Amino acid sequence: MKILIDCMGGDKAPHAPIEGAIRASKEFGAEISFIGNPGEIKKYIPDGFEIIASQDDITNDDKIEAVKKKKNSSMVLGMKAIKSGEFDAFVSAGNSGALVASATLYAGRLPGVLRPALAPILPTETGCFMLIDAGANLECKPEFLVQFGLMGTVYMQNVQGIERPKVGLLNVGAEEGKGGNLLNEAFRLLEQTPPSAYGGHLPLAGEASARLIYEFVGNVEPRDFPKGVCDVLVAEGFAGNVMLKSIEGMGLFIKDNLKEAIFGSILSKIGALFMKKSLTGLMNKMDYSQYGGAPMLGVNGAVIKAHGSSNGTAFYHAVRQAVGFVGSGVNEKIEERLSKPL
Repeated sequence: MKILIDCMGGDKAPHAPIEGAIRASKEFGAEISFIGNPGEIKKYIPDGFEIIASQDDITNDDKIEAVKKKKNSSMVLGMKAIKSGEFDAFVSAGNSGALVASATLYAGRLPGVLRPALAPILPTETGCFMLIDAGANLECKPEFLVQFGLMGTVYMQNVQGIERPKVGLLNVGAEEGKGGNLLNEAFRLLEQTPPSAYGGHLPLAGEASARLIYEFVGNVEPRDFPKGVCDVLVAEGFAGNVMLKSIEGMGLFIKDNLKEAIFGSILSKIGALFMKKSLTGLMNKMDYSQYGGAPMLGVNGAVIKAHGSSNGTAFYHAVRQAVGFVGSGVNEKIEERLSKPL
């Protein structure tokens, strides 16, 4: 398995992606190559790793049009490399909008996919869930949301081992009829029928309903996701991105205040010693670096979007995620599912 690491994207590039990827290569046996400025990359890697040179950098300040102007950037060259089949996966912490645009333009979509989607894995009380879409598509149609639910289901079945995932629809209320026309129509399509090839639907009844590959649990309010009410939470990209950033911000707020409370006095430090195992588990559960990144589902190749502030640990887990993505054959199964009615 060959994985290409973008060394030019993210706040801590190039050392963080290199550090994490080298650790992951030793543990998971993946063949790792690095793409970016060779002079910078060589400062951090031992001999024996392939370096692919790029000439341009796409920064966080660039608009998505940069992917057409900077065709020799690490991001664009990386997408072309997975399109050609030279690499199995591409991991980047670069500009999210540019990454989505370059994936669509240069890697392309899987047959039958209407829109690719960013799909981070997030913690719950019972395990984890996938939020899809988390920002790739700010304007959606009901058919997009149905496919998001389907692609997320395939991923959770094959990577997380959930036989029949529960799929929910992000909304302002749990009652049916909440939200505008988009969410109401998406609700109807997700509830009534399983997705078929290109967003079309076939009504099922009786024993046929047992063939559904997911269980639709209806509308889900943001406050309910920590309870583990669904395995896949479908969202339009705007709402999904707002929710994701709210979760990240609140997680950092809780972690910082928890540390302050623990180290605020001698007594609290002593108490923390007796709770060390529980506190460590809680902190790890709230740490985004433990989850790696967001798979971009629907792209013709395995693309993992790491967090912009990813450290070496986050990149290690992003590579782990890429290994699981490729090894489970998610893209092949998505393509197969979209090629025929259920």
